[in-house]
Amino acid sequence: MGEDIDIKLVILGEGNIGKTSIINKFLDNEIPDKYIPTIGYKINHKEYILGNKKIRINIWDCCGKKAFNEVNPAVYNNIDGAFLVFDLSRTEETLKNLKKDHVNHLDYYWKEEEGILFFIGNKLDLVLVNKDLEHVKNYLSEDDLIIAVSALTGENVNECFELLVYTVLKQTNRNEVAEEFIQFIGKTEGELISQVIDIANIDILLLKEKVKHLEK
Repeated sequence: MGEDIDIKLVILGEGNIGKTSIINKFLDNEIPDKYIPTIGYKINHKEYILGNKKIRINIWDCCGKKAFNEVNPAVYNNIDGAFLVFDLSRTEETLKNLKKDHVNHLDYYWKEEEGILFFIGNKLDLVLVNKDLEHVKNYLSEDDLIIAVSALTGENVNECFELLVYTVLKQTNRNEVAEEFIQFIGKTEGELISQVIDIANIDILLLKEKVKHLEK
């Protein structure tokens, strides 16, 4: 075998917003009907075999209890990427403290190292274009990378993980492997990047995503 590439991804956010469900959808695991909170953290794995190379995503599913993440440095050590998850149907409630609770810790442990951070808005299937989406503009900025997904329907779930892998490969100067990866998953760079939402037009873009899903 050639080079094995390990990518550490942490998934953070409040409880009951669908972090574990997003992971289960990505891994093709059954999503429980009843909410079961994550205790501590659970590490899941996904591998891509590209010829003689193996890319392994180590996905740290962290509980929503703030105290746990604040005192356990193992969560934040050697991170390549992070998903900060919020609920598109409860934007103010789930975004209000998201940056304060997690971004400072990520910045400290990343220091000068390269890392990629995405804000993942879950429950796209429930979102309605209304004043609630204005809270996204209040708490996030044009510099933040935002992707809207639905753990229930699978909308954009694979794409957000694939974009994370592709971006990490590019940032670590593994350009040839990055090209092999997008060929392997059958997508282009443009198709992956197109999932990132322009916050200035978030209401229009989310409406289009919902209509696209309903038409399937």
